[in-house]
Amino acid sequence: MGRLPVAYEQVSDSNGNTDIAVAGTATVYTKSFRFGQSEYYSSVLKASSSGTINLKIELEISNTKPATEGAADDNYAVGENMSDVMSALTDSTIHFAEIQSVTAKYARFKVTGLTGNDSSTTINLKFGRQDEV
Repeated sequence: MGRLPVAYEQVSDSNGNTDIAVAGTATVYTKSFRFGQSEYYSSVLKASSSGTINLKIELEISNTKPATEGAADDNYAVGENMSDVMSALTDSTIHFAEIQSVTAKYARFKVTGLTGNDSSTTINLKFGRQDEV
């Protein structure tokens, strides 16, 4: 049994920006995307800033689209026993992170600026999935 190539999807904020602004200690929700059922999930992320970077990245899942893209939604939550995608991203190096999750119809990233995060900080995120054939 083999594996299909990883398919990556560019993630954006609710306005379609792929370099997503996370100023200071703001919490930003990306636009939701199809999560579906795959064998393996991953993400590619790269932050940039003219100052200090300090971000927490989580994956929220749901079986419905959010009522308002980019806003908190009671139908979205981090799955039980799921780890943060990155609990403290503090550099501008590209990172590849495995995502452990239960299956759901939709997902989105929740990005939180932690103490000391600069107001110029942005993050670029891609979501990947890979299936076995």
